Amino acid sequence: AIALSLPVFNDHNAYAQNIIQNVSNTTNSTLFAVGNAQAMIKPDKVTLSLSVETTNKTATAALVANSEAMNKVLNALKAGGVRENETGTSFFNISPNYKPIDQQQEGQYFPPIESRDIISYTVTNSITVDSYNLLNVSQWIDIAVQAGVNDVSSIYFSLSDEKSEAVKNDLLKQAITNAKGKAD
Repeated sequence: AIALSLPVFNDHNAYAQNIIQNVSNTTNSTLFAVGNAQAMIKPDKVTLSLSVETTNKTATAALVANSEAMNKVLNALKAGGVRENETGTSFFNISPNYKPIDQQQEGQYFPPIESRDIISYTVTNSITVDSYNLLNVSQWIDIAVQAGVNDVSSIYFSLSDEKSEAVKNDLLKQAITNAKGKAD
């Protein structure tokens, strides 16, 4: 009897295990053969996280300024080759900023604390750019910063689902061949 066990892991490694059992009247023996396969794969997908943060005295003014800046960024990225379906909002926040109060007692200084008096509002709008075009990443960052992005949070390279599945299937075949060769 032959059994084949195939655990697969998401780190682009695959392992195959052949278990061969020879059953006869006088002896019972088991042979284990483990095969593996690994690959270093170039990414085919990039994800950029870009943010625009604006502050103004009123929430409305901060929001208007942020919307104008983000629209400018999106238009510039589109002109730079980013497709409309490759961008999306990933985070949006409006938060108040409070007036700091200095604390001093008899010559001692303590760090300022915030009063409940609102002095301004900050709007943060973050977008992600998911693209298979890896050649224009640095150009897109330059374009975005020149258009108003004031935070490039991350640049993440990865495999598309299709390429990841193809790599996994190829590694499984290699691991099975490796295990069978050892078992033979």
